[in-house]
Amino acid sequence: MSGPALSFVIPLYYSAETIGPLVKRIESLVIEGGHEIILVNDGSRDATATVCRQLLKEAQVPIVYVEHARNFGEHNAVLSGWRQAKGAHIVNLDDDGQNPPDEAV
Repeated sequence: MSGPALSFVIPLYYSAETIGPLVKRIESLVIEGGHEIILVNDGSRDATATVCRQLLKEAQVPIVYVEHARNFGEHNAVLSGWRQAKGAHIVNLDDDGQNPPDEAV
């Protein structure tokens, strides 16, 4: 297998305050075969992009960051993430941590 076992795709919209803790929770997971995180910023005009760039610098697992020029909607953000995903399996998560990432493993 050339990619990780699992890709977490997270569409973001005005997520500066919520994405950091969620990424840290995902990074702490132990997944056989490894995992990656795909962050898709769907045109946020807050500090989401800045936070994501900092997360890339501090990454403990591979993180891919995609930035849309404007808001195209959640569906399109998810599809953008899927196009980047290399995992054998893909999990979509909301940016607010509503669904605990450990439920995916």
